[in-house]
Amino acid sequence: MKRTEPNAEEWTVSTVQRHAANKAVENGHVFSSVTKSLLGGEQGALSDRDRASLLQMLRQLIFDLTINLQTCLPIIAAEHDPDGTALKELSSERAAQVFDFLVNARSLNGCCAVEEAVMRLCIFNTEKELQSAARIDSAGSLSEKTENLCEVLGIAGNPSLSLLLERRRHGRGGYVDGFDNPLLCSKDLDPDIKIELIWLVAAALRHLIVDQLDATNSAVDGYIEKAAIEVIANSSTPKCSTPVVVVEALQEAGYLNPDALAAIFRNGDFLLFEAGIAQLTSVENRLIRRLVFETGGVGLAVLVRTVGLSMDDALHIYQVTNTSSRCIFMETASDPTSFQDVFLGISIEVANAVCAYWRRGRQFHNAVWELKTARNLLGSEG
Repeated sequence: MKRTEPNAEEWTVSTVQRHAANKAVENGHVFSSVTKSLLGGEQGALSDRDRASLLQMLRQLIFDLTINLQTCLPIIAAEHDPDGTALKELSSERAAQVFDFLVNARSLNGCCAVEEAVMRLCIFNTEKELQSAARIDSAGSLSEKTENLCEVLGIAGNPSLSLLLERRRHGRGGYVDGFDNPLLCSKDLDPDIKIELIWLVAAALRHLIVDQLDATNSAVDGYIEKAAIEVIANSSTPKCSTPVVVVEALQEAGYLNPDALAAIFRNGDFLLFEAGIAQLTSVENRLIRRLVFETGGVGLAVLVRTVGLSMDDALHIYQVTNTSSRCIFMETASDPTSFQDVFLGISIEVANAVCAYWRRGRQFHNAVWELKTARNLLGSEG
């Protein structure tokens, strides 16, 4: 099938934005296919290993939120129903029942938490790929790699920054379980995604409890709603994650530059690399990781051109992330044949202009896209 992308000299702000809009639609279909495969409705979109990893991430995430809700329920019920007649004792297996109910009822269809689990899998694959390459290059330990990173960044003589990087190295262990499988924690979710999932878990918990009582009980609804509100109030996402704190400190000290970003990526810390891109471009992390992992590399080329990475570093990042996300994102006929051509064909001026557009919020982008779509439909009807 013939490729339809612009040649290197044809990339303009409008062609990049049009490509990005088309990729957003393609990616929406990808996530839909992955969700169907994940929930058992469609075969072949995921390998057994990847399906197991994604289900485990979602299971642990839902377990944690269910336990948080169950912790609040007895307190709320005791305040309004001292005799305990409206709410039976909660089962220790309730978290597993909630997860099974959501999966079997296909209630996770369209849930943004599934997309976050998919992106976490891509990040996990990327870091494993980089760690494997580092083992081939050198038998150095993680601590030695941290020291090497400090030397590369030129901060070996800066105790406070070196300590921050060391703490970051220790903190990275929280993203994998005891069997070296990826983890997705509720604290890492965007607030809107977390709130969506809390209400979904609360609805499933309500269904199971009411079903156990064999009657619709308005008191139970009240308890669960109050518990969900309590969990939401107590689970606000920290304003500054550890990667954000590190990159802000690096930038303040004048060390956050293209060479630093390339070194951080090669060191195998994708989230720190992502935070660095966000710090320098003001594009939100959630969009950055989708642009980095989508096929074709146009979004990645815009980001790396904006922050000033060399073509060699940009190509290395593209090759690693493209390999790591191939389990989810498959190349299409609309993808460019050469990342180098895309990188050279997008000027710094075009990249800056596109990034300025991407800095605006998702709600604004969605409204603009819906308006364009509606106008196109009206035009075709006329």
